[in-house]
Amino acid sequence: MKSLITGLSILAAANMAFAVTPTTTSSTTGAGETTAKVKEVKPAEKKWSVTLLQETYVMANQAHRQNFTGQVMADSYLGLGYKLNDFESVQVRQNFTMNQEDTTRDAEYKVSDTTLIYKNKEGFFVNETPFVNEFRLYLPGSEYATETGKIEGRYTAAFDQKLSSELTMTYSNNLRVYGYTKSSQGQRTVRNFTSGTATYKINDIVSPFVTLGYQVRWYRTGEGLTPLGFENKVVDPGDNYDKPYWVAGANIAAGPLGITIYAEQDHNLRKKGNDFKFANEDETFYSMVVSASM
Repeated sequence: MKSLITGLSILAAANMAFAVTPTTTSSTTGAGETTAKVKEVKPAEKKWSVTLLQETYVMANQAHRQNFTGQVMADSYLGLGYKLNDFESVQVRQNFTMNQEDTTRDAEYKVSDTTLIYKNKEGFFVNETPFVNEFRLYLPGSEYATETGKIEGRYTAAFDQKLSSELTMTYSNNLRVYGYTKSSQGQRTVRNFTSGTATYKINDIVSPFVTLGYQVRWYRTGEGLTPLGFENKVVDPGDNYDKPYWVAGANIAAGPLGITIYAEQDHNLRKKGNDFKFANEDETFYSMVVSASM
């Protein structure tokens, strides 16, 4: 399951310096042609960015019963980014969570992991098609990650296929690998998400999308600490899963403000007696993402 949010406060500081760019113009006089240099002031390209994002989500079975108290969860982060050049950028994020580590679920925000990100819009090419590459490193910040010494690495490769001026297909693979410096028993080792997304641009503001994907997750066997409640749980191969999933939603853009609203369902193929039912409320959740960047 992913995560989401309903509220947002923001913002940002950017590099607003100006560059002086010399240009050359010509003027003609009776004595002939002369050339003079004129300094034209243009805004420098913004290098720094600040982003605030919150994603809030709730399971469909709770939302349909209007049972939101203690059931709404959230992920949020404050990020500082720097653009290295036209293709490469780096960012550091401080993540926060709500109702994901405390069994009392009292809507208290907690400090989570710190993320270091490197992104290259043209990481490599296949038949002249550029693939976006993104590397992330998550360092322990949450109580659970600190107790287990969890360090997570993620690598994403993705590319776009423009089918028309409005319709774009995006294909991606996201690999997540977990290491532990203190306790690895009963902890996840690998997760992988493979997906294809169709996005239709209605206008510059609204773009609905549909995603079909497949995720897998593997655990180390043994008794280990759980993220929620920090209780010990015995994990065996039956806890691994293979889950196809779908997502349907829309992106809404308004200047530096972005909103994404979506529903998602994943279905565990390894769970016996778990027949697939479209939009099963026990497997579906509703999410809203609000972000601002400057």
